[in-house]
Amino acid sequence: MKSSLAFWTLLTVFQRRHLIDPQPGYQRGAVWDVSKRQLLIDSILRGYDIPKLYLRSVNKRPPFEFEVVDGQQRLRAIWNFLDDEFPVADFEGASDLPADVVGKVFSKLPPPYRDQIGLFPLAITVLEADTPQVEVQELFLRLQEGLSLNAAEKRNAMIGPVREFVYDLGENHSLFPLLGMTAKRYQWHELAAIALLLERADGPTDLRGAPLRTMYLDDSFDPLGSVALSVRNILEYLAAVARQDPGSMRTRWGFVDLYLAIRQLFLDGESVGGIEKDVLDHHLLFEDERLQAAGALEEALAAADDDYALRDIDRYVLAFKREGATQENVARRHEVYLSRLRQYLSDRRASDLPITEP
Repeated sequence: MKSSLAFWTLLTVFQRRHLIDPQPGYQRGAVWDVSKRQLLIDSILRGYDIPKLYLRSVNKRPPFEFEVVDGQQRLRAIWNFLDDEFPVADFEGASDLPADVVGKVFSKLPPPYRDQIGLFPLAITVLEADTPQVEVQELFLRLQEGLSLNAAEKRNAMIGPVREFVYDLGENHSLFPLLGMTAKRYQWHELAAIALLLERADGPTDLRGAPLRTMYLDDSFDPLGSVALSVRNILEYLAAVARQDPGSMRTRWGFVDLYLAIRQLFLDGESVGGIEKDVLDHHLLFEDERLQAAGALEEALAAADDDYALRDIDRYVLAFKREGATQENVARRHEVYLSRLRQYLSDRRASDLPITEP
């Protein structure tokens, strides 16, 4: 891996911000809150050392000349501050900053402090453009050791066709913006990965971290094959369901259970076109019932004899609350949810039949 060390001032980093891609595909998005960004600026004002940044030269990606390998959060904080998006803070326990500095945005600081910040040197390692992508992403993962990357973020930094397929779904499929679940920290990508894992397993399976990571290592996956097509078709139908009331589907296990149920209806050749509203109504009614049952179940079990008879919703709640990612609990929830959905749709069809005169 060939690289060179450079020193840029904060002002240079700010002036070159349009040439730097802060979030190549293997990077997570912005996660620092205002207090963390203010702490970085506070450190700069106090002359503390700032960890080195890592950039990679890129070719044929106008307007970018560089992409961030490590240091995205620091760069965003610098850019935001010099754009007057937040003021200098006063951190309790630290020696006081001058009164004419605290609470001021960059453009309102006294000139000596603007100069101090603008001329602050940053050490930057620049990787050459021909550095193999696998080496860049391996460096990224190693630099993150000890930091709070979640499992989805770590998988996103892996190389291979599964990662590319999942990334495309998480970024571009119409379903995920319709869900009531955040896009932060690759949560939509996590749902896409779970859908693919369920499809590859042909039904309920272990959805914990190890099987997901193993799936990402499969270089033989065909993003144009039958498994990939099935995932896209089911997600497309779920998008039509979610479109009936955007933002109303809010839980990961609820997504899993609905995905598996629709998948089974597809496999059984049942007609589901035109009943998207009924599917969503059932999902929301079932979710309400789950929440009500969950509130009383633990108390009822604690007071019951050993032969306490669990209702189907009780079995579902237990499988929802206790290690919901295990194959056993995914299968248990699927059995209850699918049975309830079939019955609901059957009742809806029966209620729509015309009344026959005697």
